[in-house]
Amino acid sequence: MMKSFIAAMAFVLFPFTAHSQQYMHKQVVCDTPSVVINSLKKDYGETLFWKSKTDDDTLMVIVANTTTQTWTLIEMNKETACVLSSGKGLPLST
Repeated sequence: MMKSFIAAMAFVLFPFTAHSQQYMHKQVVCDTPSVVINSLKKDYGETLFWKSKTDDDTLMVIVANTTTQTWTLIEMNKETACVLSSGKGLPLST
């Protein structure tokens, strides 16, 4: 299940691998990790679902609420956490 989820996220996050690189510029919300994590927990009931360290020493984190099926993708280091994307309806459990 987790391997399928990670593979699906790879296709969503990296859709341009067969073509020349394209860059997306969008505003993201950033604050300290504790403010971002605590706000998502308080406002949406989202808690840690998955995390992994990146090659450039940041953490990619997904917090989720398994009842409402909402999720948020965060990239963070020790000082800053930025919300990269969020959504609803991922199959978080079987």
